[in-house]
Amino acid sequence: MRPSLRIVGLFWIFICLFFLRGNYLHAADSRDEALEKRKSEILLMNRDIHLFGVVLDQYGEKVRGAEVLLWWEVYTIPFPGPMSERWIRTDDDGNWEFRVKAKRVGVGEARSAGYLFNIKQQDFGGFSSDDLENNHTGPSARMILRLHKLGEPVFLLTDEADLVRVGNEGSRARQFDIYRRKTLASAEAKNQPSTTFYPDLEFQIEPHDSTGPWRVKYRTPRDGDGIIASSKLLFEAPITGYQTEVILEGFSGQDFPPYLYLKSRVPAVYSRLNLGHFTRPDSCLVTYELCSNPFGTKSMEPNAELEPLWQLREQLTKQARSEVSAGRLLDKMGLPGLIKEAQMKRGN
Repeated sequence: MRPSLRIVGLFWIFICLFFLRGNYLHAADSRDEALEKRKSEILLMNRDIHLFGVVLDQYGEKVRGAEVLLWWEVYTIPFPGPMSERWIRTDDDGNWEFRVKAKRVGVGEARSAGYLFNIKQQDFGGFSSDDLENNHTGPSARMILRLHKLGEPVFLLTDEADLVRVGNEGSRARQFDIYRRKTLASAEAKNQPSTTFYPDLEFQIEPHDSTGPWRVKYRTPRDGDGIIASSKLLFEAPITGYQTEVILEGFSGQDFPPYLYLKSRVPAVYSRLNLGHFTRPDSCLVTYELCSNPFGTKSMEPNAELEPLWQLREQLTKQARSEVSAGRLLDKMGLPGLIKEAQMKRGN
């Protein structure tokens, strides 16, 4: 190849490399500008959030010195950024306050010695997560966390099962002995003596036309017994307000109050049933979770010391079913000694 052609070829190669380099540098600058712009946009998504809250017990009393768990997320590069959390303490009036610059913020729970936190009892004073992030709380409009002040902890008879499942034809009235775990048709139960069957609760699901709501009737057949339907989880049975019959209706499970408080038998035994109503256009299933106090007191506070002592719980369950079915209450005076003995055996 002649030198002149070689020089011309090298010249054009140089020209091409020059333009390619320029385009590359321009593209790199564009990427950097886009990244900086995106970073600025993300940082602008963080905002100053100022939260105000208060912690109350079930009686509406303010809880001083309670701890509240808060979490927040700050948008950063890399996106979206880590989650952070912090416990803060309420003042002498049960109030708390928190400020942070973040994209999202939330309240986890509250805690204090001698109190119990239950998510089912929380309505947060009507405030949603959007309300918190948009600074809708204030010194005179505080979000509310509720703690349950613990009362007398006791052994509670517990049980769970399906109560009834039906189709559109509904069900005949049936009666339920909660301590014998026995269900009979109401017509048959009327002929049973209390020594073999006690009707703590009667229930019936009415026929359904697939367009209207489901109707479930609960009733206490015996004089002096009563029930209360409620949306509130209580750890002490109500003193008054019991009715002989309640009729619940709804199109879906969320329409039904979840709790049924029951006073039955002589001497009186107080129970709480957490009812689940699972409805479809052509069927309805009712389930229950039972807590019953076999000592005759109104306490629904589970004794935490019994939780790991499964053998003692089985022993107490058997005794409670036997004693209450025989028309007697379980003796609670010896319970602390039984717990101590079981703990010593477990420790060995």
